Amino acid sequence: SHPDPGKSLESLVGRTIGGCTIEKLLGRGGMGAVFLAQQLSLHRSVALKVMLPDRGGDPQFAERFVREARLVAALNHPNVVQVFDASRDADGMLAMVMEFVPGRTLGQLIRDQGALPPPVALALIRQAADGLAAAHAKKLVHRDIKPDNLMVDGDARLKVMDFGLARANEGGGDNQLTMSGMILGTPNYLSPEGARGEPTDIRSDLYSLGVTMWQAIAGRLPFTGPTPVQVMVQHLEATPPDLALAPP
Repeated sequence: SHPDPGKSLESLVGRTIGGCTIEKLLGRGGMGAVFLAQQLSLHRSVALKVMLPDRGGDPQFAERFVREARLVAALNHPNVVQVFDASRDADGMLAMVMEFVPGRTLGQLIRDQGALPPPVALALIRQAADGLAAAHAKKLVHRDIKPDNLMVDGDARLKVMDFGLARANEGGGDNQLTMSGMILGTPNYLSPEGARGEPTDIRSDLYSLGVTMWQAIAGRLPFTGPTPVQVMVQHLEATPPDLALAPP
């Protein structure tokens, strides 16, 4: 039987990985878990992303994790969470040292406040678009843009984070990392071509950002359904509801 990954993650608190001492678990997702940590060399707080223990045996997953670090480290933009370092320890555990952004995700803001005033929503979405433009200029597609991947600090600065599904938007070996027809991303924000399992490019990120903007202004998603498949079918076939009629 496999150990509970949640318990495995909690046991990392207090350990030093990649030159960083882990202080507490901040969150977890498909690509791993993120901790608040202290980088010993520079005495600063950082976000440490660690591959989930039950994922360590998947070589494709490990390759994607390391590639994420290299691709995002090459970006230096105020609206993208900065990556400082990536390492693999003796146990084979992968860790990525990132900028720590104190604040909340746009998803948390919408859950806490409901619909945001349009000028506030537009100011945040514009920053996300600026960060994505920098990534797209380097041929990087994020592939999982959604409110929970957009961090907002106390000064209302937004940073795009978690390029976990990103890949270079060009031919070559990178494309082999995603099995043909495999759907990556979150169904609520998935572009029609992504829902069909077709190749995605920067336009898919913009579609997902558009859904995110719709949700921020309306306080709810444009398409919902009891199953992910039903939501994806609406993204494929339905006419988007009128945003002018949606806000409270």
